[in-house]
Amino acid sequence: MELAEGVSVYDINTVDALQIAATEGGKYGDIYGQRFVRHDGQIVVGEDSLPLITTERELIGNQNPDWMVRILIIGTFRVWLVFGELT
Repeated sequence: MELAEGVSVYDINTVDALQIAATEGGKYGDIYGQRFVRHDGQIVVGEDSLPLITTERELIGNQNPDWMVRILIIGTFRVWLVFGELT
């Protein structure tokens, strides 16, 4: 994605430790946040029994779906128009 001159990150929404943003070279709606600290694929737990989190923000995912489907059914029954939609 290309942003305006002098803008490297456009913040769409930030909630607690998560940030949804458009970034230079990224995609619109990328989600950034802190991940759990892992060792050999397992989440590391601190002395307080809570999972440890990283100090750096990382790309977690994207809020936009990879694909969408829409099914539209239109029919008539006697003199009534029947309309149904599954999104």
